[in-house]
Amino acid sequence: GTGRSGPAYFAELTHSGRHFSYYARYVDRSPDFDSQVGFIPRVDIRQIEQFARYSWRPRGGRVVSFGPFGLALVNWDRRGRVQDWQVSPHFTIEFKGPTQLVVNPSKSLELFRNREFRKHSTTVFFSTEWLKWLTISGTYRQGTGVNYFPARGLAPFLANSIDGRLGLTLRPTPGVRFDQTYLYSRLTTGAGSAPPGVPASASIFDNHLLRAKLNYQLTRELSLRLI
Repeated sequence: GTGRSGPAYFAELTHSGRHFSYYARYVDRSPDFDSQVGFIPRVDIRQIEQFARYSWRPRGGRVVSFGPFGLALVNWDRRGRVQDWQVSPHFTIEFKGPTQLVVNPSKSLELFRNREFRKHSTTVFFSTEWLKWLTISGTYRQGTGVNYFPARGLAPFLANSIDGRLGLTLRPTPGVRFDQTYLYSRLTTGAGSAPPGVPASASIFDNHLLRAKLNYQLTRELSLRLI
C-alpha cells in the first residue's frame, strides 16, 4: 500500500474578564496531514487569528454594556503565499431586555483559483427579547462577494452582494415554540468588476427563503417537530 504523513499544530491563548476579553489562536496543518477519525476542513495552512474586546458596564440606566471588539486573521500556505486575511472591527451595545445592537464593517482578501479578491462589507445585527414569549432578530449585510460559479465561459469575478435575515420566535406556552425565519440573498454585477460584455447592476441571483419550525414538547421524553 501507500502512505503519507504530515504534522499539525494548534495553540490557543485565552483571557476572559468582566471588561476585557482576548484570545489568540494558531493553526498549522501540512499538505499531507490527514485524520480518519475527525473532520479536517482545510490543510496546507498557517493561520493566525486574534480577537479582543473591551466592555464598559455603566451602573444604572437601560444600557448594560457597550464597547468595541475586533477580529484579525491571516493565513499562509507552505509557499508563504497569503491565502486569506480579514480585518473586522465591531461596536456593540447591550440593553436590558436583553436587547443587542452590533455594527460591523469588514475588509478581507481571498485567494480563489490563484486570483486575489479583495472584499468589503458592512453588517448590522439587532436582537431583542423584551417579552419573555417573543424574540425578534435581524441581520443586514451589504458589500462585495465572489461569484464562484459564473456562467459558462466566464471566470469567477467580484460582485455586489446583499444578505439579510429576519427571525421571529414565539413561545405561547412552556412546551410550544414557533420559529419563523426569512432569508434573503442577492448578487449583482458591479461597475468596474463585471466581465467584458456584461452590464453593471445585472442580477446574478436573487433568492428568498422562508422557513417555519414548530416544536411541541409533549413530555420530558417526547417531542414533535415540524419544519
